[in-house]
Amino acid sequence: MQFLIINKDKLVNTVEAQNIDEVRSHEDYKDDYIIVPLEQNQKYENGEIRIKTLLEQYEEGQINKEQYEEIINSNRETEYKESVDSKVIEFMRLFINDLDYSTLSNEQKELLNSINTEVFKIKLSNPKAAV
Repeated sequence: MQFLIINKDKLVNTVEAQNIDEVRSHEDYKDDYIIVPLEQNQKYENGEIRIKTLLEQYEEGQINKEQYEEIINSNRETEYKESVDSKVIEFMRLFINDLDYSTLSNEQKELLNSINTEVFKIKLSNPKAAV
């Protein structure tokens, strides 16, 4: 476990120890020191305690490859939904609206009608403010 040792002059040192008693028993840290235990996912850097990145946690063996990949995939999926999916949908709607409806197959027409119906329902249930 890692501990921050802060002296009266606010100088900081980090030490590795099994527990806080081991740190307290060290002769250099007996008097006038504040001892702060760091959680496994924390580190002291540039004058701040911060959460380690996911990659740092993986590289230090705090999480395994499967956990890392699962979290990364979940993060990517969330980011795709927030920043890409709406653009893809808008692109597809513009593309489809430019098509000649008569050239679509019956299956394509049914799907397009279903999509348009769902969009219409969403707009009805979430109306914009009147201008």
